[in-house]
Amino acid sequence: MTMRRTIPLLGAILGLTFAVTGCAASPEQVGGVAAPVGAAVPTTAADTSASEPNAASLVLGPDGLGTLELGMTRTEALATGKIVKQSAAVLAEWQEVNEGCVPEFRLKGSQSESGWVWYQASDGLAVIPAPNGVATPEGIKVGSTLDDVRRAYPKAVDDSLLEDTGRVMVKAPGNRQVAYRIQMDDNSRKVASLTLQLTFQECYE
Repeated sequence: MTMRRTIPLLGAILGLTFAVTGCAASPEQVGGVAAPVGAAVPTTAADTSASEPNAASLVLGPDGLGTLELGMTRTEALATGKIVKQSAAVLAEWQEVNEGCVPEFRLKGSQSESGWVWYQASDGLAVIPAPNGVATPEGIKVGSTLDDVRRAYPKAVDDSLLEDTGRVMVKAPGNRQVAYRIQMDDNSRKVASLTLQLTFQECYE
């Protein structure tokens, strides 16, 4: 049986309620090409080393980040030039506990876990993290407040899940097969990390 390794402070997803609706009071909408950015979700703000010079012009979702998309094969993902292969040490460590999905890549320029891109053997790229400055089409990014999240996704905030895990899960508008994992900082109540991921993934709990 495949074992799963749990990312620090990420609890099991319990009774998630996904619903996304528009709202006149929503944060400023972000234009541009949809773009996935992937990796496991740490509970601290994404490192600036993962930022791209034109990050503000990119959008996370509903399919990926620019040319990098969820579901891509290894060859397709590497061909985008947005990711590089993970170190052999990291791969070996994770393959021991979870052969089905490992942080096989990282965002180009990122050296920390906030830039990890997870690859699932059965479905290709499974988790892409957002670099600093990259927002969802509804305007949510690292540094957004909990109120911003509530306005952008008024029916998606499950207060019980938020209390237990510090997390908000949102089905991505336009693609019901993927979701945003929005990790809130316990103290500031601002978004600490943001990823786009397959709704059903075996990378972490």
